[in-house]
Amino acid sequence: MATKATVINVDNYQELIGNGTPAIVDFWATWCPHCKRIAPSFDKVAADYEGKLIVGKVDTDEDPAIAQKYDIEYLPTFVLLDGEGNVVDKVVAPANKAKSWSSAPATRAAPPRRLWRTTMFRPSCSSSCPPAVR
Repeated sequence: MATKATVINVDNYQELIGNGTPAIVDFWATWCPHCKRIAPSFDKVAADYEGKLIVGKVDTDEDPAIAQKYDIEYLPTFVLLDGEGNVVDKVVAPANKAKSWSSAPATRAAPPRRLWRTTMFRPSCSSSCPPAVR
């Protein structure tokens, strides 16, 4: 069975992020067609980098606190984190979707004309976010 991206949520966030292993995280939602289109290629990245890089996915509708921590406003957004959990780079809505992950060298793509904005609200994280993601 092929390796798939790890689901990251408030329950496993602290054990996966900032544990000394770099990570790339896909922020997505079930209603986002571009997110669904790129998912198989992102799973291929998970298989290719198994053991070297944490390849994870955060459903922004299920875990808005994690998305808020990284200021996610558009989907899909990919965030590259160092081993301490600090943001190294962020790619928002890659232009060629799956093609940019599976066949092209790593580059920053210009956002497409239509971006999918998340529908989550943005309360103050000090009291509304679970302790795991503060």
